[in-house]
Amino acid sequence: ECNDALCLYGGHKFAPANPAGFRRFIDMVHRRGMKVIVYISTGFFNQGDQDFRPEWTRQLCTTSQWLPYRWVWCSPASAGWRAYLLKHIARILDEYGVDGLYNDSPSFSLSQTPPTPDEVLAFEETSAHDGALEDLLAIIYAEVKRRGGIVKIHQNANEVPRTRLKVYD
Repeated sequence: ECNDALCLYGGHKFAPANPAGFRRFIDMVHRRGMKVIVYISTGFFNQGDQDFRPEWTRQLCTTSQWLPYRWVWCSPASAGWRAYLLKHIARILDEYGVDGLYNDSPSFSLSQTPPTPDEVLAFEETSAHDGALEDLLAIIYAEVKRRGGIVKIHQNANEVPRTRLKVYD
């Protein structure tokens, strides 16, 4: 990861720890005719991050306690999480000129736990279809494609998102 996930250097999960070095790296890779696809996560976030808001996650659904991280699953239906995430994804694509995203997306069903006050439950949520996740991933896919990029998704070993729309390549 090129980011500052622990916020040790004044950055955060969606910003390179060394922005100038990251730009040089991307330029070097592009000069060699290759592409850069960066890691992001549309759901996993460090509860210890200064930007973290409890209303982004249902009952602080914890994925791990790997020290020094305290990863939680942020809800794709959370208006605050979506606003935070989408602005940072757009900035990564536009400011750094990356060629796509590798999204570590959780397979967290919203039908399993009570909603947070921050969520907008506007989509069908069943064990076979994750409507809010589908909407969030479709927005990201469209933004990356508009810029000519590629989207890859990793979800729990070999699972695929429970969506009806095309949300990855």
